[in-house]
Amino acid sequence: MADYGIIAQETGHAIQYAYHSPLFFLYWTIVTVAKPVSWLSVLSMLLGLLSYVPLLIFWLLNEQFLVFGLWGYTTAVLATAVISVARLDAHRIALKHVRELPDAQPTPEDIEALKQVLRAMAFRDLAEVASWMGIVQSLQGFFTKP
Repeated sequence: MADYGIIAQETGHAIQYAYHSPLFFLYWTIVTVAKPVSWLSVLSMLLGLLSYVPLLIFWLLNEQFLVFGLWGYTTAVLATAVISVARLDAHRIALKHVRELPDAQPTPEDIEALKQVLRAMAFRDLAEVASWMGIVQSLQGFFTKP
């Protein structure tokens, strides 16, 4: 059923694209921007962490790299929360179209199982956001000077 859930989500995104859904284009824009921002943020955090290493060459690094990295990564994680709305819409669209399949005629049990898988995928996305926000907040508290 997990495979069907992934197929349903991607099909929902394809239908969003075909109908020029603003949510899909918001989703695509955020995904396109958030990935490089998150990678740059991780690199910046690593450079900022190196400023704490007691070697002369690393003391030349500024700990502002760490601050920039933490804020950039926080922004990328929050963007993931925003794209969850587009994913939920894709789930709704996919379920609507599965019910209308002329050839397959899925049973109500199949539809309910697919709903549960899509619901679990949505909760997984939100749990991932909450987890990363906790990690970033812990790092901010640990590395910010009073």
